[in-house]
Amino acid sequence: MSAPTTVNGVWFGTAERDGHQAAVRVDVREDRGSLRGVIYFGDPQVGQLLDAGQIYGTRTGATATWKTNAKVDVSGSFEEHSFTGTMVVERPDRTKVDAALHLARVPASRAGYLPVGPARLLDTRETAGPVAAGTSVRIAVTGKAGIPFDGVEAVVVNITGTAAHGRGYVTAWASGEEQPFTSNVYLEQAGQTAGNLAIVPVGSDGYIQVFSQSGTGLVVDVFGWFPTGSILRRVAPQRALDTRPESAVGYTGTKPAAGTTVTAAIAGIAGIPASGVAAVVVNITAVDASAAGYVTAWAAGAPRPGTANLNVEHGGQTIGNLAIVPVSDASSMDLFTQSGTHLIVDVLGWFADEPARGPAGNPATSGNLARDGSFEAGASIMTVAGFATIDTRATIGAWMVTEGAVDLVGPLSGKADDGDHYVDLNGNEYGPGAIEQLVPTVPGRKYAIAFRMSGNPNGAPAVKELEVAFGDQLRRCTFDITGRTNEALGWTDVRFTANPDCGSATVLSFRSLTPGDKGPNIDAVRVIDDGPADSCRSGSYLAVGPARLLDTRPEAQIGYAGGKPGPGAEVRVQIAGREGLPASGISAVVVNLTATESDAAGFVTAWASGATRPFTSSLNLDAAGQTRPNHAIVPVGADGAITLYTLEGTHLIVDVFGCFAG
Repeated sequence: MSAPTTVNGVWFGTAERDGHQAAVRVDVREDRGSLRGVIYFGDPQVGQLLDAGQIYGTRTGATATWKTNAKVDVSGSFEEHSFTGTMVVERPDRTKVDAALHLARVPASRAGYLPVGPARLLDTRETAGPVAAGTSVRIAVTGKAGIPFDGVEAVVVNITGTAAHGRGYVTAWASGEEQPFTSNVYLEQAGQTAGNLAIVPVGSDGYIQVFSQSGTGLVVDVFGWFPTGSILRRVAPQRALDTRPESAVGYTGTKPAAGTTVTAAIAGIAGIPASGVAAVVVNITAVDASAAGYVTAWAAGAPRPGTANLNVEHGGQTIGNLAIVPVSDASSMDLFTQSGTHLIVDVLGWFADEPARGPAGNPATSGNLARDGSFEAGASIMTVAGFATIDTRATIGAWMVTEGAVDLVGPLSGKADDGDHYVDLNGNEYGPGAIEQLVPTVPGRKYAIAFRMSGNPNGAPAVKELEVAFGDQLRRCTFDITGRTNEALGWTDVRFTANPDCGSATVLSFRSLTPGDKGPNIDAVRVIDDGPADSCRSGSYLAVGPARLLDTRPEAQIGYAGGKPGPGAEVRVQIAGREGLPASGISAVVVNLTATESDAAGFVTAWASGATRPFTSSLNLDAAGQTRPNHAIVPVGADGAITLYTLEGTHLIVDVFGCFAG
């Protein structure tokens, strides 16, 4: 077995020496090879595990080592769902004993694509102005539009260059990494507006970086994200096909002529296997086109569909478009050029042809699943000040302090809601802090999260604010301290229901949004199984077709009856149950949107049917009479449909390539 992509989760097992066993549980989080978490020990016959401190360590491949602040050293190796190693414990007399450690993680499904918003992350027309030629801009992603602050592998964004200063390109990549030799958007001339969908890795600082070669205004809209360890297998961009004679990757011959089909072999590119691949994420570029026309991509060996991935407007044009394309059993794809053009295919990632799988079972799924929810772990705080400030080097029972510091407050400084202690999320002389713990959860169940909230009444601001996150929910809560005292804090109840992460555990986190060192208080934290859920956040990717779902042109009228959509028109497109798509359980659909015969410059927005139209764009048009496509991953409404809005009149075409399960 191979090392797991990530070891995030709750691991259960035993430590054994001379025939004696102790029960062990490790809650572990991983961030780019760094391990952090909490370890517990106990009698396996009793089942009650005691907190034994925080762990810090590293993982390189399968090999991992970590230490605890309780003088425990662990070394060993991970496989997909198991850990085998040695634990060395230092006794009070400083002698050391070792034990064999065996841990197991309940198999978890890979988390799927998580649609959000859509929401606008950047619009330089409303901020600092265009990005200058040869410069880049950092864009905050995590903590925006419902995207969490950690565990984010990549985001799905639409990047638009507008009012370009000249011919050039735009490139996006993870902040903190080297700029790749690839491009996401091509701009052919000054004044142009053009956009393209992109799946961009997120840096460890929660940002992405966007570079403009020639200078342009930038608009970035986010549509969703992939968590760490998700079904997206992201790879470093690598070229699979280039028909130009000076480069000739995966191709020998002259420029593909009108009506030509070219096969791109994907197997072996960036380690992609020769089988078990449902679809690949690629950027397809037409270079030096012979004339106006289109390019179609599909699984090699299958009949060519009546769809398009890329539209070329005139001879000599260079234009690209992201695509998620089904591949053959041998991991190949075909590309057809209607009018003749050089073709480039850059591989960015892939999805396995495998169903999502949930865990076979999970311990501790009844009662309050949050440990130390009332913060009573350890000795009572009896200092003169009545509180202890705890920073990121320590824990409060099962809770890890993940940002800044927090105050564990005892009875001398304030009256708790439950027991003797509570937490002020702003550590004394530190400012805003955050805590979290991993909670054992089961995909397909929903969970009720509840806690009591108040605020430190001894200083500004008057309104305290915090953020609580669990699974698919991110909530902001406020509390007004007016008239409150330490003895009458005015504890209020906060409750919501959330779907968990699709693994064996879900992170519950609290983060202060209040400046200063007098912050929001929390106590009596509870996580309770609330029964079956309609769906889990995870899901496999189902590749279909491609097939046409909508064509408003009078000679076609597919999925539509009426005249050309006019300015401000909205068109509903049924997704569920069509062209091999399931009748229910779709969280998002992968489509190619095309606007053709546009009446004027404008944009097209796609979103979930039944939701409020967002202030975003999925496709941009910068001239009348234009034909332009763009790939899109669109959330699907409860009625199984999406809605398209056009600012100006234009015919609309929608081709479907696949979907993500809900």
